[in-house]
Amino acid sequence: VHGAFWRDFSEDLNERLTIVFESLSKFTNLIHLKLNFADTRLLDRECATISHLLRSCPTISVLDFWAHKTMISDAGVTYIVSVLPSLPLKDLGLDLTETHISDKAILSISENLLKLTSKLRFFALHAGETSISDISLKVLLKALSSIQSLSNLQLWVNNCPKVTDDIIYHLIAMIMKCRNIIHFSFDAKETMITEPLMKDLSKEKTKKHETFDLYHKNKEKR
Repeated sequence: VHGAFWRDFSEDLNERLTIVFESLSKFTNLIHLKLNFADTRLLDRECATISHLLRSCPTISVLDFWAHKTMISDAGVTYIVSVLPSLPLKDLGLDLTETHISDKAILSISENLLKLTSKLRFFALHAGETSISDISLKVLLKALSSIQSLSNLQLWVNNCPKVTDDIIYHLIAMIMKCRNIIHFSFDAKETMITEPLMKDLSKEKTKKHETFDLYHKNKEKR
């Protein structure tokens, strides 16, 4: 359900969401749902509605929630991720780039990842240009370390000035524990992470990794 779909309607977004999910709930075998709200007027209140409505689609195993450049904040993210443990998730993609989230949102994500009973294979968190920090990312990485089924991880924290070298040690520890990861992507452009630590991280690449992509370039020396 593409973002343009939401932008093309002038009525209340909550009303539109209800109509859409009433139709989706009729599909008893719905597996993959992509909700793209990028550049829309999505607010936390709509996220509460989405969370409630997602419970009417209990077969979803692949969920993409894109909220790039919306007004969503910690409360909205908490609403969305609270429903995750009730779904048989195998793939989860969250795009929260350029939103109003803070460490609280990442902690909510971490808490609900630990509650998953399904075998998650793919996890993507795009949280660039937000105020998140090492504090919550350490908790997230610890949660991910417990998911041995994980084979594909994308963690993008570009332009997050509170992300520092300290997170690299936790990231390395997570990679060492999650032996099944074969696809890895880490975007640390314009953070406080230094080149030597990125080089340490690059040494974790082994023959088993089909992709091991690291992005790190700062416009000026810090």
